[in-house]
Amino acid sequence: MMSLLPLCILISLPLISAAADVGLSTITLKNPTYNQKDNQDYYYNGPYFLIPGTVNEVRQKLTQGFQNAGLGDFQWKDDSDVLSKMEHPWLEASFANHPELKKTIDQATTALVDNAQQAGAFSASEKAELLQAIPKQDKDYVARLELAKAPFFEQRISRWEFKRSVSARHSILHEDFGYVMDVSPMLARGPMVLVWYGGLETKTEKTFKMFSGLGGIGPIPDPHIQTTKTTTSAIDQALQHSLNNSLADMQVLPDAEAMSIMQPWFTQEKEAPQNAQPEVPEIAITGNPTTPAPVFDVPVSKIPEFSGNDPEQFKIYSQSFEDWQMLLLPDDQLIVSTFAKIQLFDFKENKIKLLHNFQGQSAITSLKLDDTGRLWGLDKVTSSANGEQPGVIYKLLSWTPDGKKSREIALPGVRQAFLENWLINPGENVALWSSNDSPVFNLSLKKGELTSKAGMVESREAAIRLVNSSKSRNLTSIKFNDNLVWRQDWGGYGLSAETGQVVQSVKTNVDGMFFGSLESRWGLAPSEGSAYLANPIFIINLDSGLPYLKFDKPVSHVARTAHGRLLALDTTVLEMKSGTIIAQLVPDTGYTVAASAFSWKGDKLWVYLKNNDGVEKVMIWDVPESLRDAALGKSYPDQANLDTSAGQWR
Repeated sequence: MMSLLPLCILISLPLISAAADVGLSTITLKNPTYNQKDNQDYYYNGPYFLIPGTVNEVRQKLTQGFQNAGLGDFQWKDDSDVLSKMEHPWLEASFANHPELKKTIDQATTALVDNAQQAGAFSASEKAELLQAIPKQDKDYVARLELAKAPFFEQRISRWEFKRSVSARHSILHEDFGYVMDVSPMLARGPMVLVWYGGLETKTEKTFKMFSGLGGIGPIPDPHIQTTKTTTSAIDQALQHSLNNSLADMQVLPDAEAMSIMQPWFTQEKEAPQNAQPEVPEIAITGNPTTPAPVFDVPVSKIPEFSGNDPEQFKIYSQSFEDWQMLLLPDDQLIVSTFAKIQLFDFKENKIKLLHNFQGQSAITSLKLDDTGRLWGLDKVTSSANGEQPGVIYKLLSWTPDGKKSREIALPGVRQAFLENWLINPGENVALWSSNDSPVFNLSLKKGELTSKAGMVESREAAIRLVNSSKSRNLTSIKFNDNLVWRQDWGGYGLSAETGQVVQSVKTNVDGMFFGSLESRWGLAPSEGSAYLANPIFIINLDSGLPYLKFDKPVSHVARTAHGRLLALDTTVLEMKSGTIIAQLVPDTGYTVAASAFSWKGDKLWVYLKNNDGVEKVMIWDVPESLRDAALGKSYPDQANLDTSAGQWR
């Protein structure tokens, strides 16, 4: 499908014509001489005529006229196609002149959204918002045409292009072009033919240069010929004269009447005024006083031994590997997980003490903590069965913080190369999903059954394309720390892994939301840059979908209190109701943040630090009593770290 560009009415062009009020208006169509190599415009704005008649009649007249004027070097090419593949303003004109067509598509649209909602692809509020948004997107009917399958748009439209290239001088190339097109079906009157034409002049200049620049080094000796091309609009007067003479006896419609008939084209193509995005205020980072917080040494622990591997290599890899996690237990004991080790620490009498250095747990990824204080982890192994190609299968592990494994569940049905994320609803189920189009898996902890649900994804995406055909599902999950699988496309939506249906939704006008608080109604998304780099952060209102604050400093680690009252962005702590900085922590010189987490009591923020020599420390900030946000029920602290190797927050 060709790109769609807005049309405009430009200034009148001088014509040599028996009727002075004919062919003065212009429209934009694709340029038959388009040359991507020379950066010519794909679309061109040129004058047009409307003529009662057939394409063959008009084409014969023009061909004879070209020959009589000595322009016999024009080449003709059949550019006919079905209407649905023509420039979309022809579709707009069709809708304006055939109201029954729009009614047909509107009915099919409503039916699609209704069916999608009944299948669980949308929450009730999303459905209402979607049906309100679709009529505002009438400039893009592509997806809706495919939906309606209206025979009208599958009829073949006769269109012929003519063009020629003339080298006026050695350095100047002149190109003339145009179309003869049957527009009777779209304008609902006939027979009616459109004649449209234009011209381009490309000037080539060659200049001898003694020097050239190289990567900012400066001029270096390099004798060469530099070639530059400049293309401008230039309609050949002989072509204008030939067209006017050829069509003089064919009852060409006066310009005012032609413009009236073509009005739906121009009316539909007027760009709707864009709502200016409000300026997002930035959180003032500089100039804030630093907040004192004590720093404590972390005991040096031995890297667990691994058969066939060098422990020192594990240590080096662990320091560079970005899948660091830190979890605070309800009793303020601390779990730190890296590639090479999982450790349990205690903090008493102003000292960090190592309680456990878990052996044989290094393959566990995405360590989780549930609201009962139990630890969960995924262990993946490469395996093949029955002669199949090797694939990755997973085991789900659950154990108490003292390292005593209490349960191991094999997941042979989950053979994804990579699971994007997973979550636990203690005593009920575990949801697991990957970053590609595979289904969401649900493991019932009561029955031990593994099921998958994927049916609603396609119906949701089909409906979303009606609002914006360029919007596809954002594969980054959103961590709200509830029991739903959260993703983003037109908005954020939460899936039940048990039913495969959308049961909750939030608004967002910013791509890439990855973290937030449903209770405090805010979310985080990068304001710019690549997913594989730390970026400045937008704070988004989940009710309006609009960003209301910007943290204009790259962020790699985020943590929030149980109900989302406080948010830590690396070492900056915000009070979310007011959007103000309440603490600005400063790591020791040479140390960077590896992970951070708030305590369950809401009284402390723990920031795990490391340096390039493998030395680790913990900085602990005491939250003022008036700002403490303690865990209650299923509301407990959560955190996420940016894994730049995968371009995802975990």
